[in-house]
Amino acid sequence: MRLLLAFVSFVTLYSVTSLSAKPLETSGVRIVSESQRSTCKFLGLISVRKSLGPNKLKGTFNKATKEVSKLGGNGLYIVAQGLDWAEGAQVTGEALLCEQPQP
Repeated sequence: MRLLLAFVSFVTLYSVTSLSAKPLETSGVRIVSESQRSTCKFLGLISVRKSLGPNKLKGTFNKATKEVSKLGGNGLYIVAQGLDWAEGAQVTGEALLCEQPQP
């Protein structure tokens, strides 16, 4: 019984402290459309998953953009994404290096 109470307390505390709205950390990476993709250089395929905590999809996109940054890219073309209560969220995409628009 004590273990159950401790677990429920932990989950409640974790949920309350994790609910603060954090902005999407894109690290200078932007989502690229199909038409924009043709002008970019392919760097590699990335696949990320987040299965615990609130805001699974947002957290997964944060992970995906960080992976693109690690590869030296500035664009992410989403190939597939999914959200399931049991499996969590997943994003698969192409890490791209795109030319920056000239001002």
